[in-house]
Amino acid sequence: MTSNSNPPVNALVEQLSRSKRIDAWLYDSSNGTTAARTPRIIMSASSYQLAMDHHRAIIRLVEQDMWGSALALLRPCVEAYTWGAWLHHYAKDKQLDLILTHRFTRNLDGMLRDLDKIKFFDSSIAKDTEGMRRNLHGFTHGGILHMQWRFKDGEVRPGYPPEVVADGLRIADVHGYLALQGVVALAEDQEKAAALHAKVYDIFEWRPPT
Repeated sequence: MTSNSNPPVNALVEQLSRSKRIDAWLYDSSNGTTAARTPRIIMSASSYQLAMDHHRAIIRLVEQDMWGSALALLRPCVEAYTWGAWLHHYAKDKQLDLILTHRFTRNLDGMLRDLDKIKFFDSSIAKDTEGMRRNLHGFTHGGILHMQWRFKDGEVRPGYPPEVVADGLRIADVHGYLALQGVVALAEDQEKAAALHAKVYDIFEWRPPT
C-alpha cells in the first residue's frame, strides 16, 4: 500500500505506519512480563495476548489491501481484550470453573455491562461504545456494510473508504494498548504500567490533555 494524491489514502498510509510502530512497541514492552500461574491469570493473559495478535493481524491485512477482512477482525480484537479484563476483574471463581469445562460463556455486551457494575472505566463503557459495537458486529458478520462497499462503478469489487479503515486501525491500536496494560496489571507491575502510560501520547502521536 503506497501513498498517492488522494488525501484519505495518504492519511491511511500514515495511520498504517503509526500502527506498525505501535505494534512493535506493544510486543517489545510485553516481553519478559511474568505473573502468577493461576487459572484466572492464565485465562486472562491468553485473552490479552489474543487481542494483541488480532491487532497485528489487522495491520498485516491492511498492508495487503484486504480491508474488509481487517474490519471483520475488529470485533474479535475488542472482544478478546474485554474477555481479558472481565476474567481478571469480574468473573467469579465458579464462572471460571464453568468456562474451563465449556459450560459457561458471556457475550461482549454482557461483559461490558459487568465491567460497568464495578466501575472499571471512568464512564459507562457499554454506553460509550454502543454505536461502535453495532458497526463492529456488522463488519464481523458480513452484513450490509460490506455489501455497500463491495459494489462500485457497476462492479462487485472492494471499495472500502480509506477513512473507515484508518478508524479501524485506531480502534485496534487502542485495544492492543489496553491489552498490554492488562498483561502488566496481571503481573502487578505498577512501575511498568506508569512508564507505559508516560510514553503512550508520544507513541500514539496524541495531544496530551491540558
